[in-house]
Amino acid sequence: MPAMLRHAIFLAALWSTQALAGPFGLEMGTSSAALKKQLTFVNPDDKFGIYRTKSMPSGHPDMETYQLLAPPTTGLCKITALSKKWTTSIYGSELIERFDALEKALSAKYGQPADEFDFLRAGSMWKEDDEWMMGLLKKERILTTFWNSKKQALPDNIGSISLEAQAASTSQGWIILSYEFTNIDACMDSIDQSKNSSL
Repeated sequence: MPAMLRHAIFLAALWSTQALAGPFGLEMGTSSAALKKQLTFVNPDDKFGIYRTKSMPSGHPDMETYQLLAPPTTGLCKITALSKKWTTSIYGSELIERFDALEKALSAKYGQPADEFDFLRAGSMWKEDDEWMMGLLKKERILTTFWNSKKQALPDNIGSISLEAQAASTSQGWIILSYEFTNIDACMDSIDQSKNSSL
């Protein structure tokens, strides 16, 4: 077989493997040992399977930090990505634009969200347009979107996806993107058992 043809077949196989990979290039159930071969973790917690990293096999340029949940008994069950902090006006305009762009990208891949929430909690005093970020900072304003496998078909063993805007101050905010795989219940049970084993 000519070398160029072998190279083309190798690239096609590699592309196919990457295309089948889950969020950020990771798949449900991946063991902590396998994750450690791919990623560099900061202060890993092997007992409960909590790992933090700055990079992923297929990271996103808007995301700065990733947290993985991969207990020994179940492997990877959750990925949480934290974006960079973005400067925004007190109206939240720039943060909302970032949120909308990510929501649009996720909708293009996974379909329209199952649930969307954009509201101010009843009784909040931060009602004015120029208090949008203050409401978010005080956790009285909600901007979040969900995809759920119980309501729609999701690929790659994904059980749910959430996208949420949060405020660091009235002038800065970030976005949290979380994927829970369908083994999340077994994962949390495993962590609870580990926590309670010394009782």
